[in-house]
Amino acid sequence: MPVSCFSSSASAPASEGPGSTDYGNCFGALLKACKRSKSVSSGAVLSDELKRNPRFRTVSEDEFQKLYKVGKTIGSGGFSIVRNGKHIPTGEDVAVKVIDRSKYVPNDGSLEREIVVLDKVHHPYCIDFKECFFTRKHVYVITEVVTGGELLERVLNNGKFSEKKACRIMKQLLEAVAYLHSQGIVHRDLKLENILLKSPDEDSQIIIADFGLPKIFEGASTLTTICGSPQYVAPEVLEVGQKPLCYTPAADLWSLGVIMYILLSGNTPFDDTNEAVLFQKIKNGLFSMKQPVWETISLEGKDLMRRLLIIVPEKRLTAKKALQHSWFEVMIDEPKQNIPETQGISDDSQKNIDSNEETKKKEVFTTEGGNVMINKSKENLQARHET
Repeated sequence: MPVSCFSSSASAPASEGPGSTDYGNCFGALLKACKRSKSVSSGAVLSDELKRNPRFRTVSEDEFQKLYKVGKTIGSGGFSIVRNGKHIPTGEDVAVKVIDRSKYVPNDGSLEREIVVLDKVHHPYCIDFKECFFTRKHVYVITEVVTGGELLERVLNNGKFSEKKACRIMKQLLEAVAYLHSQGIVHRDLKLENILLKSPDEDSQIIIADFGLPKIFEGASTLTTICGSPQYVAPEVLEVGQKPLCYTPAADLWSLGVIMYILLSGNTPFDDTNEAVLFQKIKNGLFSMKQPVWETISLEGKDLMRRLLIIVPEKRLTAKKALQHSWFEVMIDEPKQNIPETQGISDDSQKNIDSNEETKKKEVFTTEGGNVMINKSKENLQARHET
């Protein structure tokens, strides 16, 4: 499914505020960098990096076909298709992403950026990149093959998940995002379609698969492109060029908050057939937890989700801090000595939550006109993802 990029220009704020941790060395000076620099194009640098890396090879089509047998199509996008494949020398099953080089304009840089990010990432919950081949017409990206389908399909088939199962998935996602951020990588397009399941098993682990929009931070480079997918995009990204100068890794945590809401309820927190209205709801942080399904969700679960869907990025939890939340101890029943210092639901944290829309100790976010109810059916959720 193609990614929605609604524009390409400036950006928004981030970092962490009181009660949170920062993003480490990769992002420590980010706010200062936002104020003094523009996004750095890394196209030329990436080209040199590709040439130096032994996992990237220039070959003829015949040479590639002697190494890999390419089978049936298992997915497709705007510029590429994904096929089953087999490494002929070893018999290993793989996935082969076949990219049409003619679709990319000269000096575009996005394809090279995606491949370099894939090569940089080594984590059990991120797709395992093996190697890449360049021919005159195509680029062949070889990765592990996963067989469980998209997390979106599982949601559409099953409806909401049990809280314990949603907790397990969120823990894996947060661990993966914490790793990416520690490596200076911001994903920028976290959504159900980009999260795969390693196997068809009910308890299959997740795999973050699509790295078409990530950004590597180097030096003073900042995030200055409005991109992502409408239902999951963070409010500060939408306000690029209006208020903030740039945005930061906190945008990924907002997307995880949206995913958490969907997993727990089977509904989307922000939705409207009119995209302008949808974006305004996102910027205002207007969502409801008044539906009956939320009566069965623990206070800890609702607290963590609110902390991820805070519209002020400085007050939003980092992935590392979110993993310390008491929800994971309550749901996963890990021994206390193996759990980092947890966060309760304190008065101070509630004040941060209320900064969204002055909704102190309420479960439903309101506008001047009254309660905002967003209660989409499974069919409408599917329809929104397909548009």
